[in-house]
Amino acid sequence: MDTELTKKKPLRERFERLFVPVSINPLILFRVAFGAALFIWALGMLLSGEVYHQYVEPHFFFQYRYFKWIEPFPAVVMYLIFVLLSIASVMIALGWHFRLSVLTFVLLLIYIVLIDKAAYLSYYYFMLLLLIMLLFSPAHRMFSIDIIRKPNLRADYVPKWCILAFQLQIIAVFYFAGMSKLNSEWLFAGSPVNIWIGELLQYWDIEIGVGIFSTLSIIISWVLILYDFLLPQFLLDKRTSTKAFGIVVIVQLFGFILFPVGYFPFLIIFSTVIFLNERLIYLLISRVSYFLYDIFQFKTEIFKARGGIMINYRNKKLFPILISIFFAAQIIFPVALFLKWGSKKWATSAFQFSWQLFINHKEGNLTAWYFLNDGKTMQKLNLNDYLTTQQKQRMLSDPNLIMQFVEFVNNEYKMQGKQIKVFASLSKNGARSIVLLDPRKNLELQIEEFPKKKQYE
Repeated sequence: MDTELTKKKPLRERFERLFVPVSINPLILFRVAFGAALFIWALGMLLSGEVYHQYVEPHFFFQYRYFKWIEPFPAVVMYLIFVLLSIASVMIALGWHFRLSVLTFVLLLIYIVLIDKAAYLSYYYFMLLLLIMLLFSPAHRMFSIDIIRKPNLRADYVPKWCILAFQLQIIAVFYFAGMSKLNSEWLFAGSPVNIWIGELLQYWDIEIGVGIFSTLSIIISWVLILYDFLLPQFLLDKRTSTKAFGIVVIVQLFGFILFPVGYFPFLIIFSTVIFLNERLIYLLISRVSYFLYDIFQFKTEIFKARGGIMINYRNKKLFPILISIFFAAQIIFPVALFLKWGSKKWATSAFQFSWQLFINHKEGNLTAWYFLNDGKTMQKLNLNDYLTTQQKQRMLSDPNLIMQFVEFVNNEYKMQGKQIKVFASLSKNGARSIVLLDPRKNLELQIEEFPKKKQYE
């Protein structure tokens, strides 16, 4: 009986620690930094022309199975959507109509994600998860315009789980990234790192010995794996969190320069500010708060960082339980897939909700011919008539996208009374190509049989 009580007591004590009052400052800094990161992304999409290339220029979109009714609006509306995303992100950072701005960003982001599979990036999922958590968080209850409007919102302390939940969400990205690399190609062949390094060396016209090149690739692969698994421990430790954050900045910037990882490194850098030393965060927010206080001369001290108001929840256990379910749903699905298939699946669709970013280097080839009206002369199909450069690149790395496009083209030419032949092959991490579609075989039968090939799920 005593043994059972002693076992229950540590569990109860750990649960109670989740409700220990901690400073709200890390959550405030995260809100500001994450809002800034979202603004840079949305504005970058507008200024770089990506809105046009991804949502206006294409004549064909890779649709999701249950969302085929979702299509892009005319160009003016698509640009307006990203302007609204930019405005909403600024409002998030400022804590101005906070919940409305977060909800607006979530709904608009979900819409643009569902337009085209080829435009999907794994960090969109990461953004959505953090936004959903922000929507229900008290991240606007200090250092925000909302508390100028409604001073009674002010809170200086929150239960520990409010901060820990965001930290665990970010840490999950590191662990899943590390887990996805636990295969023979990463561990013993240094692939696909060797392909990326080879492309860099070729670009800079640098030659090194085969042995050195192979060893360097394996070493970098192992360093990246250790980084994913070990760094979270140092981020969570208050004594090493600031230095660990510095390592995150350095590694992510190198990753951005050396590898094709897009905007993801900056999103991680801006997000991990929540791990910074609380004293450092307090000093930063205090100085900015007093600076703003001196400029605008607020009637009360609601904008200052110092205070003693604690936020209380009526049902203490409800939110931790909901957060546990939230995390469990995220973890069970990708872990189950990993245990079933490992990380050698061809399609990214099975793993796109577990941040397994660029764990494989995929290349493909698609050549299609159609018969002219005489039924004998064959003409090569010009993919540029249907797809943008980005769509072609994404399609040629995913068997499911290839089959969706081929089915579309086949139906279109069939309506014109023409027949098409298709050759499609795929290669992963420099390995020998496999034939996905054989022009000597019946195309419609191959399309029909494709869903039964479990390796492409």
